[in-house]
Amino acid sequence: MNESYYKLSHFRFRLSKAVASHLLNYIREAIESPSNRGGAINGETKLLLTLRFYATGNILQSVGDFVGISVASASRIVKTVTHAIASLK
Repeated sequence: MNESYYKLSHFRFRLSKAVASHLLNYIREAIESPSNRGGAINGETKLLLTLRFYATGNILQSVGDFVGISVASASRIVKTVTHAIASLK
């Protein structure tokens, strides 16, 4: 996982790096794009963006700005990752 996201001053996900990494292993196939065509966003970034949204309850604009993507992309990512997590039950 990206170390810069997990520095103490930047830790904003409400989950430890180990737990987030474990969760990513369970949902990676469901959230990653089959290719990197068009600058696809990787699964780690998608998960961290969604965890940031859950942790803050912030508007999607702020969450999208966190990783430099549009509100529409952030919305699609949160929806996809949320469905992947919910399907783990």
